Amino acid sequence: SVSGSLSASGAGGAGSPRRSGCGGGGGGTGGTLALDAPSVKITGILAANGGGGGGGGGPGGDPGDEGAPGSDGRLDLQPASGGTTSASGCGRPGGTGATATVPATAGLPFTTTTIACPQVAGGGGGGGAPGFIVIASPSFAPGPSATISPAPLLP
Repeated sequence: SVSGSLSASGAGGAGSPRRSGCGGGGGGTGGTLALDAPSVKITGILAANGGGGGGGGGPGGDPGDEGAPGSDGRLDLQPASGGTTSASGCGRPGGTGATATVPATAGLPFTTTTIACPQVAGGGGGGGAPGFIVIASPSFAPGPSATISPAPLLP
């Protein structure tokens, strides 16, 4: 019986280091939760969601600005947020992490269409994919208050 929460969600991607103009790190993929018992009842949360991608950094030089890290995979059905646009606006945001109902998204690439960013800056890292939840039980009963993300595999 799971009445609390179990998480194997992915970590958020690292933001670009200061003065590097590099891309953000990709979000971590969710791991695996496996439950094998004669009877499994879930009234809490099982999560193996993807983490958000890190944000890209602004152009190198001084002061330069770093990319923001992505968020760790969440314990609900909401996608983990990617790292935000860098302070200068040149480094691009990271993608969101996947859940049971929302696929991961790619981080945004750098574009030279803005006059405010005449130098190359970093693109955002992609969001992480969902992991797996396996429930091997002849008597599996998710309660009405259960949150399971992604949907379980029932072998």
